Amino acid sequence: MTQNDAQMYGLTEQDARTVTTLMHEGGDFADLPERIWMTLYAYWMDHGMPYGIAKARTGDPYQWIQNEMGQV
Repeated sequence: MTQNDAQMYGLTEQDARTVTTLMHEGGDFADLPERIWMTLYAYWMDHGMPYGIAKARTGDPYQWIQNEMGQV
């Protein structure tokens, strides 16, 4: 994750490193600290996450965000 990505998501550089490490290790976003998770969730709620997934009715928001960020 670049510094620009971190700023776009509203993350600190340290938080961005935490996310990047988790992604490279194949970890689960459900294991992120709540503060980081809520920052990413708020960003994606405003940037394309379907309502049903956000409410965990039609999909898993953790998995959806992790997939989206893997494509960035």
